[in-house]
Amino acid sequence: MAKKVVRERLNPKPSAELHHLVASDHNTLDLGAEGEITISYARHIDQSELVVRELNIYLRKYAKRRGVANCILRYFQYVAHLRGAISEKSLRDFRDHLNRNFEASPSSKAQLFNHSRNFVAHFMASGHIPDAPLPKPLSFGIGRKTKRSFSEIAGSEKNHFKEELADIINQAEECYRLGDQEAITYAYCKESMRIIHEFSLERIQQWENDCSWVDSIISGLTSEYTSYLANINTFKASEFSNERTTDLAFQILYSRFGRVIPPSTQWPSGISDFLKRRGWQPRRVCGAFFPTSAQVGDFLTAILSHEKLQPNVDSVAFGLYINEIKPAFDKGFHSIFFDKNRGNSTPKHLASTDPLAEVLIALKNKMRRILPEVPGGQHYLAQHNAPIFVHITNGQGRDIATFRTLDPSSTSHIVRRVIKIASARHKILEPLHEGGATGENFRPTHTVIKRMSGVSDAEIKRGLDHKSLVTTAGYADRVETSSVIMGKYQDFQRYLVDESSSIPRTGSGYLCSEPAEKACGDFDKCFRCDAKRIVLSTPEVAAEWIAWSKKIESSRSRLEMNNPDRWLQHWSVKLAEYQALIDQLDQRTFKQALKLATSVALPHLD
Repeated sequence: MAKKVVRERLNPKPSAELHHLVASDHNTLDLGAEGEITISYARHIDQSELVVRELNIYLRKYAKRRGVANCILRYFQYVAHLRGAISEKSLRDFRDHLNRNFEASPSSKAQLFNHSRNFVAHFMASGHIPDAPLPKPLSFGIGRKTKRSFSEIAGSEKNHFKEELADIINQAEECYRLGDQEAITYAYCKESMRIIHEFSLERIQQWENDCSWVDSIISGLTSEYTSYLANINTFKASEFSNERTTDLAFQILYSRFGRVIPPSTQWPSGISDFLKRRGWQPRRVCGAFFPTSAQVGDFLTAILSHEKLQPNVDSVAFGLYINEIKPAFDKGFHSIFFDKNRGNSTPKHLASTDPLAEVLIALKNKMRRILPEVPGGQHYLAQHNAPIFVHITNGQGRDIATFRTLDPSSTSHIVRRVIKIASARHKILEPLHEGGATGENFRPTHTVIKRMSGVSDAEIKRGLDHKSLVTTAGYADRVETSSVIMGKYQDFQRYLVDESSSIPRTGSGYLCSEPAEKACGDFDKCFRCDAKRIVLSTPEVAAEWIAWSKKIESSRSRLEMNNPDRWLQHWSVKLAEYQALIDQLDQRTFKQALKLATSVALPHLD
């Protein structure tokens, strides 16, 4: 018997709602690994508990929350002072407050306002305040600034290495049709990158040799002999009965501490001095058992300087996982994946015979072998994504019980240290060391090299892992321009000086086609003719202008009274000239010159 079809009205279920769970403390911002911020003044803001809760939710998407939070809290402080509320109206008032009463650069004001605007938009989208049109974001006032390339950091210093770079410069001019400044920029970036890469690989190879030697002398230790060595408290010649050898010293350290070697002050007496005399500094000894920050730095610079990888610093330091160094689908290649906080990343393929691929494969195998020997190592390896760069580094006054990952603030120091050591051997790297080059300068340098060698933007995009070709084109344009523009400025300045040598001089700093020696030289009346002055502005020169202007202005009454004719014919003209020059200074040069002006010594005016 067929079933009867019963028609009845469908009652749709209410749609699900997403509720964010956050701590109920309405005075505290949770910044994750960066700690907490207590904002006691938040109670003066309307719906304060709701506002702080939404701010905690809003900050979750940022990898580094403290900087964003500090910008938004400026807005909170303004609203709390007025006993107001988070709204479109208070945001507009905050913008006016920044423009009128807040002394900061345009970029700082834009950063404060734009972060605050984004939070108000989030607060509005959450349904807590009515929808309303928000004011437009503030402009940063200047073009977007990119990270500096090696050429920018070196500046004019790179010209001192023209002879050393002559072959690369000639090749660039002939093959890529580059001008003089472009060729020296390309050559310096190319050569310095090559030197850093080879230097890092050389140090890694030395470290691997140390590790292999130490593994060979501790692999045959028996449990009985290990127990005997662990009880040795002195290694001094006067107190140690057996023959002292380097092998024995390392065996004692391993028997006593395992792979977690503490500071040398905790070693058996005499071992540290014995090993130092044989070239084994404490940091080198510790690194032979387990990587220290020194070895991590060598790997960082080796990866960052490889022309086919071009990753971000954080992607290398925290996004290279032990299980992501593996054979690729194509035979003879290895796949290396660098994870990113923002956007998607694609694996990079290196030939298995590439020196960098070889040392990374060896590091992966070594970490899998030695991590189980240290506390927490087995659990660390069991993680889904375990960063490969962990280290045991003992500092002064700090005793480390086990390994740890890199601190986010330490990567720049670690890379700078490698460049400093390399510059002692390769003088071409001295400008980079003195200029404070860090890991963030490698990526734009790779872009400059590829752009100037004729590589297409599409290929550069694949190397940089950009999502859009427009992003890559704009980035490459900015980096390339900023790398050569200072050299162009210097060329133009030399042109001005060279051209001025053929024009008669007045004797007062002016160039004039028909100088009158007595009038121009004695009374400085060149402003009445076609005379021109070439001025190359620097903070030091501008400081003299400011100092002279203040000196003349402060002595004005005395000068006018003592010698009215000289005031009218000389000092008033000088004052107007200096003030005109000062008016043409940019804000940054003016601020620097203003600080220097106080130390400028001037003679008595008469």
